[in-house]
Amino acid sequence: MKINRLQQPSRTETSYGEVKMNLFVPPGGKTKNWYVRVYVPSDLLKFYQEAEFKKSTRTTDRVLAEARAAAFVLEKSREFLSKRDLLKGFTSGQPQTVVLDASLIQKIAHIRLASLVRFDDEERSSMDEPEQWDEHDELIKLSLDDLKKLIARRKSAPGYERFVKTVIEFAQVMGYDIDKQDPMLAEFIDAMVRVEKRAYELMERRSQGELADLAEGESGPWLGELLQGWEKEHAPADPKTRSSYTSRIKNFIEFTDDKLVVAVEKKDVWDWLNKLLRVDKLAEKTITDGYLPALRSLFDYAVLSGKFGIKQSPAMGIQAPKLDKVESASRKKPRETFNYIYINHIFASVWYSGLTQPVGKLRTETVLAGNARYWVPLIACCQGLRAEEVCQLTLVDVGMQSGVFSIHITVESGRVKNEHSQRWVPVHKVLLDLGFAEYVESQRKQQQVPEAADMFVELGPGSRYVRPKKAGALFPELHTKFERKSNTLLQRFNDFLREDLAFENGYTFHSFRHYWEDSVRKTVASNSLSGHPWPKGMVERISGRSQAHLEKVEGSSAAYGGELPPSLMKPYLDQISFAKVVWPKPWADFQRS
Repeated sequence: MKINRLQQPSRTETSYGEVKMNLFVPPGGKTKNWYVRVYVPSDLLKFYQEAEFKKSTRTTDRVLAEARAAAFVLEKSREFLSKRDLLKGFTSGQPQTVVLDASLIQKIAHIRLASLVRFDDEERSSMDEPEQWDEHDELIKLSLDDLKKLIARRKSAPGYERFVKTVIEFAQVMGYDIDKQDPMLAEFIDAMVRVEKRAYELMERRSQGELADLAEGESGPWLGELLQGWEKEHAPADPKTRSSYTSRIKNFIEFTDDKLVVAVEKKDVWDWLNKLLRVDKLAEKTITDGYLPALRSLFDYAVLSGKFGIKQSPAMGIQAPKLDKVESASRKKPRETFNYIYINHIFASVWYSGLTQPVGKLRTETVLAGNARYWVPLIACCQGLRAEEVCQLTLVDVGMQSGVFSIHITVESGRVKNEHSQRWVPVHKVLLDLGFAEYVESQRKQQQVPEAADMFVELGPGSRYVRPKKAGALFPELHTKFERKSNTLLQRFNDFLREDLAFENGYTFHSFRHYWEDSVRKTVASNSLSGHPWPKGMVERISGRSQAHLEKVEGSSAAYGGELPPSLMKPYLDQISFAKVVWPKPWADFQRS
Protein backbone atom coordinates (compact mmCIF):
# COMPACT_ATOMS: atom_id res chain seq x y z
CA MET A 1 0.00 0.00 0.00
CA LYS A 2 1.42 3.38 -0.96
CA ILE A 3 0.41 5.37 2.16
CA ASN A 4 1.32 9.03 1.87
CA ARG A 5 2.56 9.90 5.34
CA LEU A 6 1.87 13.55 6.00
CA GLN A 7 5.16 14.24 7.74
CA GLN A 8 7.87 11.67 7.30
CA PRO A 9 11.30 13.24 7.88
CA SER A 10 13.72 12.74 4.99
CA ARG A 11 16.98 11.07 5.95
CA THR A 12 18.62 10.61 2.55
CA GLU A 13 17.39 11.91 -0.82
CA THR A 14 19.16 10.76 -3.97
CA SER A 15 18.55 11.19 -7.71
CA TYR A 16 19.12 8.33 -10.16
CA GLY A 17 18.94 10.23 -13.42
CA GLU A 18 15.49 11.75 -13.39
CA VAL A 19 14.15 9.32 -10.74
CA LYS A 20 14.27 10.70 -7.19
CA MET A 21 14.59 8.34 -4.22
CA ASN A 22 14.24 8.98 -0.50
CA LEU A 23 15.67 6.56 2.12
CA PHE A 24 14.19 6.94 5.63
CA VAL A 25 13.32 5.28 8.92
CA PRO A 26 9.67 5.85 9.93
CA PRO A 27 9.34 7.94 13.11
CA GLY A 28 7.77 6.55 16.27
CA GLY A 29 10.38 3.93 17.11
CA LYS A 30 8.16 0.92 16.33
CA THR A 31 10.52 -0.22 13.55
CA LYS A 32 14.17 0.47 12.88
CA ASN A 33 14.07 -0.80 9.30
CA TRP A 34 14.96 1.55 6.47
CA TYR A 35 12.25 2.39 3.92
CA VAL A 36 12.69 3.62 0.35
CA ARG A 37 10.35 6.10 -1.34
CA VAL A 38 10.45 6.59 -5.15
CA TYR A 39 8.72 9.62 -6.65
CA VAL A 40 6.75 9.31 -9.90
CA PRO A 41 8.08 11.74 -12.57
CA SER A 42 5.59 14.58 -13.12
CA ASP A 43 4.93 13.70 -16.78
CA LEU A 44 3.91 10.15 -15.79
CA LEU A 45 1.49 11.03 -12.97
CA LYS A 46 -1.47 10.29 -15.22
CA PHE A 47 -0.56 6.60 -15.19
CA TYR A 48 -0.67 6.20 -11.40
CA GLN A 49 -3.12 6.55 -8.53
CA GLU A 50 -0.37 7.98 -6.28
CA ALA A 51 2.60 10.31 -6.72
CA GLU A 52 5.09 7.99 -5.01
CA PHE A 53 5.93 4.36 -4.23
CA LYS A 54 7.10 3.24 -0.78
CA LYS A 55 8.68 -0.07 0.21
CA SER A 56 10.45 -1.50 3.25
CA THR A 57 14.03 -2.68 2.69
CA ARG A 58 13.48 -5.11 5.63
CA THR A 59 16.87 -4.30 7.15
CA THR A 60 18.40 -1.94 9.71
CA ASP A 61 21.77 -2.12 7.97
CA ARG A 62 22.25 1.12 6.04
CA VAL A 63 24.58 -0.33 3.39
CA LEU A 64 22.29 -3.29 2.67
CA ALA A 65 19.28 -0.94 2.68
CA GLU A 66 20.93 1.27 0.03
CA ALA A 67 21.60 -1.78 -2.17
CA ARG A 68 18.01 -2.99 -1.92
CA ALA A 69 16.74 0.55 -2.48
CA ALA A 70 18.87 0.84 -5.63
CA ALA A 71 17.35 -2.41 -6.97
CA PHE A 72 13.85 -1.06 -6.31
CA VAL A 73 14.71 2.20 -8.05
CA LEU A 74 16.02 0.26 -11.07
CA GLU A 75 12.80 -1.73 -11.22
CA LYS A 76 10.65 1.43 -11.11
CA SER A 77 12.93 3.21 -13.62
CA ARG A 78 12.31 0.45 -16.15
CA GLU A 79 8.60 0.70 -15.48
CA PHE A 80 8.71 4.48 -15.98
CA LEU A 81 10.55 4.01 -19.30
CA SER A 82 7.84 1.66 -20.56
CA LYS A 83 5.13 4.10 -19.49
CA ARG A 84 6.95 6.93 -21.26
CA ASP A 85 6.75 4.91 -24.50
CA LEU A 86 2.98 5.30 -24.24
CA LEU A 87 3.29 9.08 -24.38
CA LYS A 88 4.38 8.94 -28.03
CA GLY A 89 1.53 10.19 -30.14
CA PHE A 90 -0.76 11.04 -27.22
CA THR A 91 -2.67 14.28 -27.75
CA SER A 92 -5.00 14.27 -24.79
CA GLY A 93 -2.67 13.33 -21.95
CA GLN A 94 -2.69 16.60 -20.01
CA PRO A 95 -5.17 17.09 -17.14
CA GLN A 96 -7.90 19.59 -17.87
CA THR A 97 -8.02 22.73 -15.75
CA VAL A 98 -11.22 22.69 -13.73
CA VAL A 99 -13.22 24.99 -11.48
CA LEU A 100 -14.14 23.21 -8.27
CA ASP A 101 -17.76 22.78 -7.26
CA ALA A 102 -19.49 20.62 -4.66
CA SER A 103 -20.19 17.80 -7.11
CA LEU A 104 -16.61 17.54 -8.36
CA ILE A 105 -15.19 17.71 -4.82
CA GLN A 106 -17.49 14.86 -3.80
CA LYS A 107 -16.43 12.78 -6.82
CA ILE A 108 -12.68 13.17 -6.20
CA ALA A 109 -13.12 12.55 -2.45
CA HIS A 110 -15.13 9.40 -3.17
CA ILE A 111 -12.40 8.09 -5.46
CA ARG A 112 -9.66 8.95 -2.94
CA LEU A 113 -11.46 7.14 -0.12
CA ALA A 114 -12.08 3.99 -2.14
CA SER A 115 -8.50 4.00 -3.49
CA LEU A 116 -6.90 4.23 -0.04
CA VAL A 117 -9.00 1.39 1.32
CA ARG A 118 -8.32 -0.76 -1.72
CA PHE A 119 -4.58 -0.22 -1.32
CA ASP A 120 -4.96 -1.38 2.27
CA ASP A 121 -6.73 -4.52 1.02
CA GLU A 122 -3.85 -5.26 -1.35
CA GLU A 123 -1.22 -4.63 1.32
CA ARG A 124 -2.89 -6.92 3.85
CA SER A 125 -3.16 -9.72 1.30
CA SER A 126 0.57 -9.51 0.51
CA MET A 127 2.10 -9.31 4.03
CA ASP A 128 3.33 -12.57 5.56
CA GLU A 129 5.77 -11.56 8.30
CA PRO A 130 4.93 -10.21 11.81
CA GLU A 131 7.38 -7.35 11.39
CA GLN A 132 5.55 -6.20 8.26
CA TRP A 133 2.25 -6.08 10.15
CA ASP A 134 3.84 -4.06 12.96
CA GLU A 135 5.29 -1.54 10.52
CA HIS A 136 1.97 -1.29 8.68
CA ASP A 137 0.01 -0.65 11.90
CA GLU A 138 2.54 1.94 13.08
CA LEU A 139 2.27 3.90 9.82
CA ILE A 140 -1.53 3.92 10.09
CA LYS A 141 -1.29 5.28 13.66
CA LEU A 142 1.19 7.99 12.68
CA SER A 143 -0.92 9.02 9.68
CA LEU A 144 -4.01 9.32 11.90
CA ASP A 145 -2.08 11.51 14.34
CA ASP A 146 -1.03 13.81 11.49
CA LEU A 147 -4.61 14.01 10.18
CA LYS A 148 -5.94 14.98 13.61
CA LYS A 149 -3.35 17.77 13.77
CA LEU A 150 -4.46 18.94 10.32
CA ILE A 151 -8.08 19.12 11.44
CA ALA A 152 -7.13 20.98 14.62
CA ARG A 153 -4.49 23.40 13.29
CA ARG A 154 -5.32 23.61 9.58
CA LYS A 155 -2.70 25.68 7.70
CA SER A 156 -0.43 25.87 10.73
CA ALA A 157 -0.18 22.06 10.98
CA PRO A 158 3.35 20.76 10.15
CA GLY A 159 2.17 18.54 7.29
CA TYR A 160 -0.33 20.93 5.67
CA GLU A 161 1.68 21.91 2.57
CA ARG A 162 2.68 18.31 1.89
CA PHE A 163 -0.93 17.16 2.21
CA VAL A 164 -2.17 19.86 -0.18
CA LYS A 165 0.52 18.87 -2.71
CA THR A 166 -0.45 15.19 -2.38
CA VAL A 167 -4.19 15.62 -2.93
CA ILE A 168 -3.72 18.09 -5.82
CA GLU A 169 -1.40 15.58 -7.51
CA PHE A 170 -3.99 12.87 -6.89
CA ALA A 171 -6.59 15.04 -8.64
CA GLN A 172 -4.16 15.47 -11.56
CA VAL A 173 -3.88 11.69 -11.83
CA MET A 174 -7.68 11.65 -12.12
CA GLY A 175 -7.43 14.19 -14.97
CA TYR A 176 -8.26 17.39 -13.02
CA ASP A 177 -5.79 20.28 -12.82
CA ILE A 178 -6.80 22.31 -9.74
CA ASP A 179 -5.72 25.94 -9.46
CA LYS A 180 -4.32 26.74 -6.00
CA GLN A 181 -6.22 30.05 -6.22
CA ASP A 182 -9.56 28.30 -6.75
CA PRO A 183 -12.16 29.89 -4.39
CA MET A 184 -13.28 26.43 -3.22
CA LEU A 185 -9.78 25.04 -2.58
CA ALA A 186 -10.30 25.18 1.20
CA GLU A 187 -13.52 23.14 0.92
CA PHE A 188 -11.67 20.65 -1.29
CA ILE A 189 -8.83 20.26 1.24
CA ASP A 190 -11.33 19.83 4.10
CA ALA A 191 -13.17 17.12 2.17
CA MET A 192 -9.94 15.27 1.40
CA VAL A 193 -8.85 15.45 5.06
CA ARG A 194 -12.18 13.95 6.12
CA VAL A 195 -12.00 11.04 3.67
CA GLU A 196 -8.36 10.31 4.56
CA LYS A 197 -9.30 10.25 8.25
CA ARG A 198 -12.26 7.97 7.43
CA ALA A 199 -9.96 5.62 5.48
CA TYR A 200 -7.27 5.42 8.19
CA GLU A 201 -9.83 4.96 10.97
CA LEU A 202 -11.21 2.02 9.04
CA MET A 203 -7.69 0.63 8.60
CA GLU A 204 -7.07 1.03 12.33
CA ARG A 205 -10.23 -0.90 13.16
CA ARG A 206 -9.05 -3.67 10.85
CA SER A 207 -5.72 -3.74 12.69
CA GLN A 208 -7.67 -4.21 15.94
CA GLY A 209 -9.38 -7.30 14.55
CA GLU A 210 -12.68 -5.85 13.31
CA LEU A 211 -14.23 -6.85 9.96
CA ALA A 212 -14.33 -3.21 8.92
CA ASP A 213 -15.13 -2.09 5.38
CA LEU A 214 -16.63 0.88 3.58
CA ALA A 215 -20.39 1.29 3.63
CA GLU A 216 -22.40 0.46 0.51
CA GLY A 217 -21.92 3.24 -2.04
CA GLU A 218 -18.55 4.32 -0.59
CA SER A 219 -16.39 1.62 -2.15
CA GLY A 220 -17.28 1.43 -5.79
CA PRO A 221 -18.39 0.01 -8.03
CA TRP A 222 -15.14 -0.85 -9.78
CA LEU A 223 -14.67 -1.72 -13.44
CA GLY A 224 -14.40 -5.41 -12.55
CA GLU A 225 -17.86 -5.28 -10.98
CA LEU A 226 -19.20 -3.47 -14.05
CA LEU A 227 -17.81 -6.28 -16.24
CA GLN A 228 -19.64 -8.88 -14.14
CA GLY A 229 -22.95 -7.04 -14.57
CA TRP A 230 -22.33 -6.59 -18.30
CA GLU A 231 -21.66 -10.32 -18.72
CA LYS A 232 -24.94 -11.20 -17.00
CA GLU A 233 -27.21 -8.60 -18.58
CA HIS A 234 -25.74 -7.00 -21.69
CA ALA A 235 -23.08 -9.17 -23.35
CA PRO A 236 -23.67 -10.21 -27.00
CA ALA A 237 -25.55 -13.49 -27.46
CA ASP A 238 -23.10 -14.80 -30.07
CA PRO A 239 -20.47 -16.84 -28.12
CA LYS A 240 -17.58 -15.80 -30.34
CA THR A 241 -18.39 -12.07 -30.12
CA ARG A 242 -19.04 -12.36 -26.40
CA SER A 243 -15.67 -14.00 -25.83
CA SER A 244 -13.73 -11.43 -27.88
CA TYR A 245 -15.52 -8.49 -26.23
CA THR A 246 -14.85 -9.89 -22.75
CA SER A 247 -11.16 -10.37 -23.51
CA ARG A 248 -10.83 -6.79 -24.80
CA ILE A 249 -12.70 -5.28 -21.86
CA LYS A 250 -10.41 -7.15 -19.46
CA ASN A 251 -7.47 -5.65 -21.33
CA PHE A 252 -8.84 -2.16 -20.61
CA ILE A 253 -9.46 -3.00 -16.93
CA GLU A 254 -5.89 -4.23 -16.59
CA PHE A 255 -4.59 -1.07 -18.29
CA THR A 256 -6.47 1.19 -15.84
CA ASP A 257 -5.61 -0.99 -12.83
CA ASP A 258 -9.35 -1.63 -12.29
CA LYS A 259 -10.48 1.92 -11.53
CA LEU A 260 -13.71 3.02 -9.98
CA VAL A 261 -16.30 3.32 -12.74
CA VAL A 262 -16.96 6.97 -11.88
CA ALA A 263 -13.22 7.67 -12.12
CA VAL A 264 -12.87 6.57 -15.75
CA GLU A 265 -12.30 9.54 -18.06
CA LYS A 266 -12.15 9.96 -21.83
CA LYS A 267 -8.42 10.35 -21.33
CA ASP A 268 -8.23 6.77 -20.01
CA VAL A 269 -9.98 5.48 -23.13
CA TRP A 270 -7.79 7.55 -25.44
CA ASP A 271 -4.57 6.51 -23.68
CA TRP A 272 -5.60 2.84 -23.86
CA LEU A 273 -6.33 3.05 -27.58
CA ASN A 274 -2.96 4.69 -28.18
CA LYS A 275 -1.27 1.96 -26.18
CA LEU A 276 -2.97 -0.69 -28.34
CA LEU A 277 -1.88 1.09 -31.51
CA ARG A 278 1.65 2.21 -30.68
CA VAL A 279 2.91 -0.18 -28.02
CA ASP A 280 0.98 -3.39 -28.74
CA LYS A 281 1.14 -2.50 -32.45
CA LEU A 282 -2.38 -3.66 -33.24
CA ALA A 283 -3.86 -2.79 -36.63
CA GLU A 284 -6.05 0.32 -36.84
CA LYS A 285 -8.92 -1.80 -38.17
CA THR A 286 -8.64 -4.25 -35.26
CA ILE A 287 -8.92 -1.38 -32.77
CA THR A 288 -11.75 0.39 -34.61
CA ASP A 289 -13.83 -2.72 -35.32
CA GLY A 290 -13.00 -4.79 -32.24
CA TYR A 291 -11.61 -3.07 -29.15
CA LEU A 292 -13.52 0.22 -29.28
CA PRO A 293 -16.97 -1.39 -29.86
CA ALA A 294 -16.34 -3.72 -26.90
CA LEU A 295 -15.62 -0.80 -24.58
CA ARG A 296 -18.60 1.17 -25.89
CA SER A 297 -20.83 -1.82 -25.15
CA LEU A 298 -19.53 -1.94 -21.56
CA PHE A 299 -20.13 1.73 -20.81
CA ASP A 300 -23.43 1.85 -22.67
CA TYR A 301 -24.58 -0.80 -20.21
CA ALA A 302 -23.25 1.25 -17.29
CA VAL A 303 -25.25 4.29 -18.41
CA LEU A 304 -28.45 2.42 -19.33
CA SER A 305 -28.57 0.33 -16.14
CA GLY A 306 -28.23 3.37 -13.88
CA LYS A 307 -26.36 1.23 -11.32
CA PHE A 308 -22.84 2.57 -11.74
CA GLY A 309 -23.02 6.30 -11.08
CA ILE A 310 -22.32 7.63 -14.57
CA LYS A 311 -24.68 9.44 -16.92
CA GLN A 312 -22.43 9.54 -19.98
CA SER A 313 -20.11 6.95 -21.47
CA PRO A 314 -16.41 7.94 -21.41
CA ALA A 315 -16.13 6.15 -24.75
CA MET A 316 -18.76 8.40 -26.36
CA GLY A 317 -17.36 10.49 -29.19
CA ILE A 318 -13.95 8.81 -29.04
CA GLN A 319 -12.49 7.81 -32.39
CA ALA A 320 -9.62 5.36 -32.66
CA PRO A 321 -6.20 6.99 -33.20
CA LYS A 322 -4.48 6.77 -36.57
CA LEU A 323 -0.86 6.28 -37.58
CA ASP A 324 0.73 8.89 -39.78
CA LYS A 325 2.01 7.84 -43.21
CA VAL A 326 5.57 7.24 -42.03
CA GLU A 327 4.48 5.07 -39.07
CA SER A 328 1.99 3.21 -41.24
CA ALA A 329 4.59 2.42 -43.90
CA SER A 330 7.10 1.17 -41.31
CA ARG A 331 4.44 -1.06 -39.75
CA LYS A 332 3.60 -3.04 -42.89
CA LYS A 333 4.80 -6.62 -42.75
CA PRO A 334 6.87 -7.77 -45.73
CA ARG A 335 5.16 -10.20 -48.08
CA GLU A 336 7.77 -12.28 -49.80
CA THR A 337 7.37 -14.06 -53.12
CA PHE A 338 8.02 -17.78 -53.54
CA ASN A 339 10.49 -18.87 -56.18
CA TYR A 340 10.68 -22.37 -57.65
CA ILE A 341 13.10 -23.51 -54.89
CA TYR A 342 10.63 -22.70 -52.12
CA ILE A 343 7.72 -24.22 -54.06
CA ASN A 344 9.64 -27.43 -54.78
CA HIS A 345 10.47 -27.65 -51.08
CA ILE A 346 6.74 -27.49 -50.26
CA PHE A 347 5.68 -30.04 -52.89
CA ALA A 348 8.41 -32.47 -51.77
CA SER A 349 7.52 -32.14 -48.07
CA VAL A 350 5.32 -34.29 -45.83
CA TRP A 351 2.44 -31.93 -46.62
CA TYR A 352 2.17 -33.85 -49.91
CA SER A 353 3.25 -37.26 -48.60
CA GLY A 354 -0.25 -38.72 -48.68
CA LEU A 355 -3.80 -38.32 -47.42
CA THR A 356 -3.29 -40.62 -44.44
CA GLN A 357 0.13 -39.26 -43.48
CA PRO A 358 0.57 -36.81 -40.53
CA VAL A 359 1.81 -33.33 -41.35
CA GLY A 360 5.06 -32.73 -39.49
CA LYS A 361 4.64 -31.14 -36.06
CA LEU A 362 1.01 -30.27 -36.71
CA ARG A 363 -1.64 -32.18 -34.84
CA THR A 364 -4.01 -34.42 -36.78
CA GLU A 365 -7.33 -32.73 -37.39
CA THR A 366 -10.16 -32.72 -39.90
CA VAL A 367 -8.86 -29.83 -41.97
CA LEU A 368 -5.64 -31.72 -42.72
CA ALA A 369 -7.29 -35.10 -43.22
CA GLY A 370 -9.14 -34.10 -46.40
CA ASN A 371 -8.26 -33.26 -49.98
CA ALA A 372 -8.07 -29.49 -49.42
CA ARG A 373 -4.56 -30.09 -48.10
CA TYR A 374 -3.55 -31.32 -51.57
CA TRP A 375 -5.53 -29.03 -53.85
CA VAL A 376 -5.71 -25.60 -52.21
CA PRO A 377 -1.98 -24.72 -52.43
CA LEU A 378 -1.82 -26.14 -55.98
CA ILE A 379 -4.81 -24.11 -57.17
CA ALA A 380 -3.33 -20.95 -55.62
CA CYS A 381 -0.02 -21.64 -57.36
CA CYS A 382 -1.44 -22.43 -60.82
CA GLN A 383 -4.46 -20.08 -60.88
CA GLY A 384 -3.26 -17.15 -58.73
CA LEU A 385 -6.46 -17.33 -56.67
CA ARG A 386 -6.71 -15.89 -53.18
CA ALA A 387 -7.02 -18.39 -50.31
CA GLU A 388 -10.67 -17.63 -49.55
CA GLU A 389 -11.60 -17.78 -53.25
CA VAL A 390 -10.33 -21.37 -53.36
CA CYS A 391 -11.58 -22.62 -49.98
CA GLN A 392 -15.17 -21.41 -50.41
CA LEU A 393 -15.68 -23.05 -53.83
CA THR A 394 -18.73 -25.23 -54.31
CA LEU A 395 -19.30 -28.04 -56.81
CA VAL A 396 -21.50 -25.85 -59.02
CA ASP A 397 -18.60 -23.37 -59.24
CA VAL A 398 -16.45 -25.94 -61.05
CA GLY A 399 -17.17 -27.61 -64.39
CA MET A 400 -17.32 -27.26 -68.15
CA GLN A 401 -17.94 -23.70 -69.37
CA SER A 402 -17.60 -22.63 -73.02
CA GLY A 403 -16.10 -26.03 -73.68
CA VAL A 404 -13.26 -25.90 -71.14
CA PHE A 405 -13.01 -26.98 -67.49
CA SER A 406 -13.43 -23.80 -65.45
CA ILE A 407 -13.76 -22.26 -61.97
CA HIS A 408 -16.39 -19.67 -61.00
CA ILE A 409 -15.43 -17.02 -58.41
CA THR A 410 -18.70 -15.53 -57.20
CA VAL A 411 -20.12 -13.72 -54.19
CA GLU A 412 -22.83 -16.38 -54.07
CA SER A 413 -20.25 -18.81 -52.70
CA GLY A 414 -18.77 -16.42 -50.16
CA ARG A 415 -16.41 -13.49 -49.91
CA VAL A 416 -14.83 -11.79 -52.92
CA LYS A 417 -12.41 -8.89 -52.70
CA ASN A 418 -14.20 -6.61 -55.20
CA GLU A 419 -16.55 -6.66 -58.18
CA HIS A 420 -13.67 -7.48 -60.55
CA SER A 421 -12.93 -10.61 -58.50
CA GLN A 422 -16.20 -12.23 -59.68
CA ARG A 423 -15.37 -14.19 -62.82
CA TRP A 424 -15.18 -17.52 -64.63
CA VAL A 425 -11.60 -18.63 -65.29
CA PRO A 426 -10.29 -21.71 -67.09
CA VAL A 427 -8.38 -24.34 -65.11
CA HIS A 428 -4.64 -24.55 -65.85
CA LYS A 429 -3.48 -27.67 -67.65
CA VAL A 430 -1.15 -28.62 -64.74
CA LEU A 431 -4.14 -29.05 -62.41
CA LEU A 432 -5.96 -31.15 -65.00
CA ASP A 433 -2.86 -33.33 -65.46
CA LEU A 434 -2.75 -33.89 -61.67
CA GLY A 435 -6.39 -35.07 -61.65
CA PHE A 436 -8.45 -32.04 -60.64
CA ALA A 437 -11.41 -32.89 -62.92
CA GLU A 438 -11.47 -36.45 -61.56
CA TYR A 439 -11.47 -35.13 -57.97
CA VAL A 440 -14.41 -32.83 -58.73
CA GLU A 441 -16.36 -35.67 -60.32
CA SER A 442 -15.71 -37.90 -57.29
CA GLN A 443 -17.15 -35.22 -55.02
CA ARG A 444 -20.19 -34.80 -57.27
CA LYS A 445 -20.98 -38.50 -56.98
CA GLN A 446 -20.36 -38.54 -53.24
CA GLN A 447 -22.56 -35.51 -52.54
CA GLN A 448 -25.03 -36.20 -55.40
CA VAL A 449 -24.66 -32.76 -56.96
CA PRO A 450 -25.22 -32.47 -60.75
CA GLU A 451 -22.95 -30.38 -62.93
CA ALA A 452 -24.16 -26.80 -63.53
CA ALA A 453 -25.30 -25.67 -66.98
CA ASP A 454 -22.76 -24.16 -69.36
CA MET A 455 -23.76 -20.48 -69.18
CA PHE A 456 -21.72 -19.63 -72.29
CA VAL A 457 -23.17 -22.36 -74.53
CA GLU A 458 -26.46 -23.78 -73.29
CA LEU A 459 -28.29 -20.54 -72.49
CA GLY A 460 -30.34 -19.15 -75.37
CA PRO A 461 -31.74 -15.65 -76.08
CA GLY A 462 -33.57 -14.11 -73.12
CA SER A 463 -32.18 -16.71 -70.73
CA ARG A 464 -30.04 -16.03 -67.67
CA TYR A 465 -27.79 -18.23 -65.62
CA VAL A 466 -29.60 -19.63 -62.56
CA ARG A 467 -27.36 -21.05 -59.87
CA PRO A 468 -28.54 -24.50 -58.70
CA LYS A 469 -29.92 -24.55 -55.16
CA LYS A 470 -27.92 -27.62 -54.16
CA ALA A 471 -24.29 -26.53 -54.45
CA GLY A 472 -22.20 -28.90 -52.31
CA ALA A 473 -18.78 -27.88 -50.97
CA LEU A 474 -15.75 -28.64 -53.11
CA PHE A 475 -13.77 -29.13 -49.88
CA PRO A 476 -16.32 -30.22 -47.24
CA GLU A 477 -13.73 -30.38 -44.44
CA LEU A 478 -13.28 -26.57 -44.65
CA HIS A 479 -16.95 -25.70 -44.20
CA THR A 480 -16.90 -25.24 -40.42
CA LYS A 481 -18.47 -22.72 -38.03
CA PHE A 482 -16.06 -20.02 -39.18
CA GLU A 483 -17.34 -17.45 -41.64
CA ARG A 484 -14.06 -17.56 -43.53
CA LYS A 485 -13.54 -21.07 -44.87
CA SER A 486 -9.80 -20.53 -45.26
CA ASN A 487 -9.12 -19.63 -41.59
CA THR A 488 -7.94 -22.93 -40.17
CA LEU A 489 -6.17 -24.32 -43.23
CA LEU A 490 -4.33 -21.03 -43.76
CA GLN A 491 -3.15 -20.98 -40.15
CA ARG A 492 -1.98 -24.59 -40.29
CA PHE A 493 -0.20 -24.05 -43.62
CA ASN A 494 1.61 -20.92 -42.43
CA ASP A 495 2.60 -22.68 -39.20
CA PHE A 496 3.95 -25.55 -41.31
CA LEU A 497 6.08 -23.15 -43.37
CA ARG A 498 7.64 -21.63 -40.25
CA GLU A 499 7.90 -24.60 -37.89
CA ASP A 500 8.59 -27.55 -40.20
CA LEU A 501 10.14 -26.00 -43.28
CA ALA A 502 11.85 -23.12 -41.42
CA PHE A 503 10.81 -20.54 -44.01
CA GLU A 504 11.74 -16.95 -43.13
CA ASN A 505 9.22 -14.34 -41.94
CA GLY A 506 7.18 -12.90 -44.80
CA TYR A 507 6.63 -16.20 -46.58
CA THR A 508 2.96 -17.18 -46.26
CA PHE A 509 0.22 -18.81 -48.30
CA HIS A 510 -0.25 -15.47 -50.10
CA SER A 511 3.29 -15.86 -51.52
CA PHE A 512 1.74 -18.27 -54.07
CA ARG A 513 -0.25 -15.40 -55.59
CA HIS A 514 2.87 -13.24 -55.78
CA TYR A 515 4.72 -16.10 -57.47
CA TRP A 516 1.88 -16.59 -59.96
CA GLU A 517 1.85 -12.88 -60.84
CA ASP A 518 5.62 -12.91 -61.33
CA SER A 519 5.23 -15.89 -63.64
CA VAL A 520 2.51 -14.09 -65.62
CA ARG A 521 4.67 -10.97 -66.03
CA LYS A 522 7.58 -13.05 -67.32
CA THR A 523 5.29 -14.88 -69.77
CA VAL A 524 3.68 -11.67 -71.05
CA ALA A 525 7.08 -10.00 -71.49
CA SER A 526 8.48 -13.03 -73.33
CA ASN A 527 5.48 -13.21 -75.67
CA SER A 528 5.70 -9.49 -76.42
CA LEU A 529 9.36 -9.83 -77.40
CA SER A 530 8.53 -12.75 -79.69
CA GLY A 531 5.75 -10.76 -81.40
CA HIS A 532 2.79 -12.45 -79.68
CA PRO A 533 1.54 -9.95 -77.10
CA TRP A 534 -1.40 -10.75 -74.82
CA PRO A 535 -4.61 -8.76 -75.46
CA LYS A 536 -5.14 -5.76 -73.19
CA GLY A 537 -7.00 -6.68 -70.03
CA MET A 538 -6.36 -10.43 -70.34
CA VAL A 539 -4.13 -10.55 -67.22
CA GLU A 540 -6.71 -8.58 -65.21
CA ARG A 541 -9.60 -10.81 -66.33
CA ILE A 542 -7.73 -13.96 -65.33
CA SER A 543 -6.36 -12.62 -62.03
CA GLY A 544 -9.44 -10.67 -60.89
CA ARG A 545 -7.50 -7.42 -60.51
CA SER A 546 -9.18 -4.05 -60.99
CA GLN A 547 -9.46 -2.91 -64.62
CA ALA A 548 -9.71 0.80 -63.77
CA HIS A 549 -6.49 1.62 -65.66
CA LEU A 550 -7.96 0.03 -68.82
CA GLU A 551 -10.85 2.48 -68.78
CA LYS A 552 -8.32 5.32 -68.76
CA VAL A 553 -6.67 3.85 -71.86
CA GLU A 554 -9.68 2.47 -73.75
CA GLY A 555 -12.37 4.83 -72.49
CA SER A 556 -15.83 3.72 -71.37
CA SER A 557 -15.85 0.85 -73.88
CA ALA A 558 -13.72 -1.16 -71.44
CA ALA A 559 -16.68 -1.35 -69.09
CA TYR A 560 -19.12 -2.66 -71.72
CA GLY A 561 -19.79 -6.20 -72.88
CA GLY A 562 -20.41 -9.50 -71.20
CA GLU A 563 -18.07 -11.82 -69.34
CA LEU A 564 -15.19 -13.18 -71.38
CA PRO A 565 -15.69 -16.93 -72.05
CA PRO A 566 -13.04 -19.14 -70.38
CA SER A 567 -12.29 -20.76 -73.77
CA LEU A 568 -10.76 -17.45 -74.95
CA MET A 569 -8.61 -17.17 -71.80
CA LYS A 570 -7.47 -20.79 -71.75
CA PRO A 571 -4.67 -20.54 -74.39
CA TYR A 572 -3.09 -17.62 -72.51
CA LEU A 573 -3.36 -19.20 -69.07
CA ASP A 574 -1.70 -22.41 -70.29
CA GLN A 575 1.26 -20.41 -71.64
CA ILE A 576 2.37 -19.87 -68.01
CA SER A 577 4.89 -22.69 -67.67
CA PHE A 578 6.18 -22.34 -64.06
CA ALA A 579 9.70 -23.20 -65.12
CA LYS A 580 11.72 -25.61 -62.90
CA VAL A 581 8.76 -26.42 -60.63
CA VAL A 582 8.60 -30.13 -59.73
CA TRP A 583 4.96 -30.99 -59.14
CA PRO A 584 3.80 -33.43 -56.45
CA LYS A 585 2.45 -36.90 -57.12
CA PRO A 586 -0.98 -36.99 -58.90
CA TRP A 587 -4.07 -36.75 -56.69
CA ALA A 588 -5.00 -40.41 -57.28
CA ASP A 589 -1.66 -41.50 -55.81
CA PHE A 590 -1.90 -38.97 -52.96
CA GLN A 591 -5.27 -40.23 -51.74
CA ARG A 592 -4.04 -43.81 -51.76
CA SER A 593 -0.90 -42.96 -49.71
